[in-house]
Amino acid sequence: MEVSVIARKSVACQSVSSIQEKDLNYPSITVALGGNATLAVVQRTVKNVGEANATYFAVVGAPSGVYVRVYPRALRFTSVNQEMKFSVVFKMMGGGAGAGGASAAEGYLKWISRRREARSPISIIYNNN
Repeated sequence: MEVSVIARKSVACQSVSSIQEKDLNYPSITVALGGNATLAVVQRTVKNVGEANATYFAVVGAPSGVYVRVYPRALRFTSVNQEMKFSVVFKMMGGGAGAGGASAAEGYLKWISRRREARSPISIIYNNN
């Protein structure tokens, strides 16, 4: 019932297939790595709510034990409310758990322009099976 109120249409939750955490278009990014999954790619869509003609550059604070790369490295918006897509590639380095055998690690992705900064937390969950 609550979902229907927000969506303003009838919604049958049981008919919706499961979505992995990494595929939700949230500002935060959560990825599970380990076992057979040593690589993950996450895609996001962002909207420019700042000024027109703004360029944002990606700055990554990589979680321990993970190589992180953002494509493209810069988002060049020409108008307000313009949407753009970017991808983040995560590759597990080493052989399993995070630093010291940790089951999780944290980092961040920042998009920085001359006037603004947007920060997204990154969470890595290590599946050591």
